[in-house]
Amino acid sequence: MDLLKIATILSRAHQVSSYVIFCRYALVVLFSWLLAGHLIGMAFKSTLLASLVSIPREAPVNTFQAILDNDMTFLKREGGTSSRLLKESTRETVRRVYNECLVAKDGFYDRDATGT
Repeated sequence: MDLLKIATILSRAHQVSSYVIFCRYALVVLFSWLLAGHLIGMAFKSTLLASLVSIPREAPVNTFQAILDNDMTFLKREGGTSSRLLKESTRETVRRVYNECLVAKDGFYDRDATGT
């Protein structure tokens, strides 16, 4: 073979291999951008959804009358200071809260006290 033919064949092989390397590099860059775009899109979507969804807020409970009006229940422990203060209160609303709340006996929930 002629030296010129060998050089031509080697140069074409080099051109083909550099084209293959370029294609592989392009695919890696393309998939990297696709992945980065997907992640940024997911982050934007979650932030957008979180900003559009309104969270319902309940009014704070500041009085015993609010507890009775909203039919709220809570646990009380028999024999404690809080329980005694509610039971022996001079205010009718506070005594009603004591009588209509849930009762816990010996640390266990008493379903019979709720009427369910």
